[in-house]
Amino acid sequence: LETRTGRPYDFSASGWVSSDHNPTNRMTQMRKIARGGLLCDDPGLGKTITVLSLIMQTFGQKTERQRPDNIFDDDAIFRSYWEEETTTYSRTPALLSLVNRLRRSDPYAIVFECPVDPIKDECPDYFDIIENPICMKDIKAKISNDTYGVDFESFCRDVDLVFENAMEYNPEENIVS
Repeated sequence: LETRTGRPYDFSASGWVSSDHNPTNRMTQMRKIARGGLLCDDPGLGKTITVLSLIMQTFGQKTERQRPDNIFDDDAIFRSYWEEETTTYSRTPALLSLVNRLRRSDPYAIVFECPVDPIKDECPDYFDIIENPICMKDIKAKISNDTYGVDFESFCRDVDLVFENAMEYNPEENIVS
């Protein structure tokens, strides 16, 4: 590119390239010129950009903007960080902090703290309806025993299960669901 005009440099006018108007042939010839290491035109970034573009094309890379179809989502970034950058000593307090935030987030959260006692809680059919009972106390024990390890999704599934169980067992009008 000419740095003053922004138009493609006309190599044929300078004698560098034959006057062949076949664009494919001209690109091949221009690549050969760029491989020599010098492009003679006015000073500026035009040469640098042109040379970098030609080098990338030589190695089969594209110089046009490509649609970003392989962008990482937030979950993938977090998962990578959680698995690669954290240790047991940093994960345990982080998970306990999340559980404690959940417990403090709602005044009725206390009902999720301990396991359901069918007699004391007056729900004799609880274990007939709920297949996988779990409470926050169980989750805290798993955290302390490092049961979750780097599997943050398993922690999330257990927390979700606490609330899913409550919604499954209790009627909609109940404050727990």
